[in-house]
Amino acid sequence: MQEAATDDVPPMSHPLPLSNVTRPDEPRPSLSAEQALAGAPASEEQRFRVPRILEED
Repeated sequence: MQEAATDDVPPMSHPLPLSNVTRPDEPRPSLSAEQALAGAPASEEQRFRVPRILEED
């Protein structure tokens, strides 16, 4: 790379132009918290309750 003439080449993150192809984020009807947690083995404060896997220091 010390031999390449790159003084007039702008830096880039990708060799091809990219554009965002995701859809707009729009609210849509979905499950309520009660419906989403209805089949959970355990819940707490409208969240899934899971076993602790890390100890607090």
